[in-house]
Amino acid sequence: VYTGPAAPNRYGIRPGHRWDGVDRGNGFEQQWFEARNKIKMREGLEYAWAMDE
Repeated sequence: VYTGPAAPNRYGIRPGHRWDGVDRGNGFEQQWFEARNKIKMREGLEYAWAMDE
């Protein structure tokens, strides 16, 4: 059983007896998290720009 920290995943699954915590994917979830963070950052910047005036 994997005991170290897990890579983030969109389902919030923690390593245990059903999953060993190893990402065997094609990088989709990493790209998904990056895109999601980029959208949130852009929304925050747009709001800051709107409130600046």
